[in-house]
Parts: sequence; C-alpha cells; structure tokens
Amino acid sequence: LPMPADLLALYWLFLGAAVMLACTAVLLDAAGWSLLWLTPVSLVLLVIAGRWPGYLIPGPLNPDESLMLAQAIKFGEDWLPWRSIDPGTGGPINSYVLLAVKAMGLPLGFPMARVAALLCLCIHLLLSYMAMRRIGGPVAAGLALLPAAAFFAFATYVDFIHYSSELASIAAISTMLFLIACLPERYGGWNERLPILIGVAAFVVCMSKVQGVPLAAALGASALAVTGGVRAFIVRSALSLIGFFACCALLFVALLIAGVFDDFVSSFIALPFQYAD
Repeated sequence: LPMPADLLALYWLFLGAAVMLACTAVLLDAAGWSLLWLTPVSLVLLVIAGRWPGYLIPGPLNPDESLMLAQAIKFGEDWLPWRSIDPGTGGPINSYVLLAVKAMGLPLGFPMARVAALLCLCIHLLLSYMAMRRIGGPVAAGLALLPAAAFFAFATYVDFIHYSSELASIAAISTMLFLIACLPERYGGWNERLPILIGVAAFVVCMSKVQGVPLAAALGASALAVTGGVRAFIVRSALSLIGFFACCALLFVALLIAGVFDDFVSSFIALPFQYAD
C-alpha cells in the first residue's frame, strides 16, 4: 500500500517499537521476570503494528472478502445457512463473525472485515499463549508464539492479509487447545464438564472451514491423550463427541425443518470429496 512519507515513518516507528517490546517480554520470561500479560499483549501489539495499513485499503484484497461480506448482509435478513445463502465448504461462521463485529458499531465493509481478521488473530495468539503457558511454561509459550506473531505482522502477500475463511477456524482451534489445557492432570472434579465445550469448539471449527476438521481432530486427540490416563482420555473424548454431535443435531433439525438439509449435504459434505478427486 503506497503511503505518504510521514505515515510510512509512523508505520516503521510503531512496528519497530512493537518488535522491541515483544522481544523484551520474551527475554524477561527467559530471565525469570515473567509478567502474566506482558508477553501476550506485546504479541498482539506486534500484529496490530504490522497490519494496520491494510485497514486503509477500501477495496477487496481477495474474492472471499466480497463473498463473506455479502453473506453477512444476507444473514442480517435470514440467519439460517443453506436457506439464505450457500457458504460452500467455508461454512457460515466466518460471516457470523462479521455480523458480531458489525454489532460493535463498525459498518460492514472491507476495512471492517480486516478488523475481524485482526480479532481472530488476537484470539488465536492469546488463547494459544495461555494454553502453552499452562502446559510448558511462559518461556516455551513466548518462544513458540513470537515467530507466529512476527509472521502475521510482516506478511505482505494479500492471501495472508485479507479476511480469509481460515481465520475463524484458527481461533476456534486455539479455543479447543486452551480448554484442553485447562483440564486437570488428575482425573475428576467439576472441570470434567469442559470436554463438552471442547466438542462445541470443534463444531465451530467444522462450521468455519470443513478442511480444518482433520487438523482439529488430530490436535484435540493428541492434547487429550497427554492430559490424563487411559480412562480420562476415553471419558473426555466421549464427552467432547457428545458436545460436537449435540451441536450437529441442533443444526440438522433446523435444516430439516427449513427443507434445505439436502442442499447442506451436497454443498458442505459431498463437495470436499469432489475437490479431493
């Protein structure tokens, strides 16, 4: 994006300060002077510093942005997918996210879509950091997330800048991992209800990007396997499946009542196999 010299200087000043802050936070963690919120906040500021010029672009960076904005406008009149719109394999969650951002007072448009992209990335970074901090400590979490934040901050290729159909599923996968990290090592207690929410998060992944389901399933199963013994893994996996299929059942009932279940099957389930062929 061409920018005036003074705006370009402000961009590099803000980005340089954000890089130094993020690196300092990670070094403080390594030195044992860990502050709970300094590292994740610095990672979020790094992403904001690198991506804010994209919000000044008035037009679409990718056809997906136009598609999901149009779907969000239609959802404002009819909320049920496959009756109001056919989201394809992208699912309806991406457009629901745009409606949620619109409810915050921002007008629907391409700059707002990039704000939604930023929110998804912030959720991803924050929840991933909190999950990794619980599992491996603050040093491991900071070192793992700093390259990811730097990638999102310095990426210039448009397919990594626009509001894509992968962003909501990335945030949902991070939510899954955080909930799994909150499970106690010792099996039992009230936290054993958390796997149901893990299943709900897995459903959100599915409805955000059907291609993200294998990744979410592999990460979820691996994380569940290391949070307890065999009995804990079996029970927690079963509860997660209950949460997932309960959400599926609610969606299927709504689609059957609306008479568009066959459209859902052909568009969302059969179409990915055609891509594979």
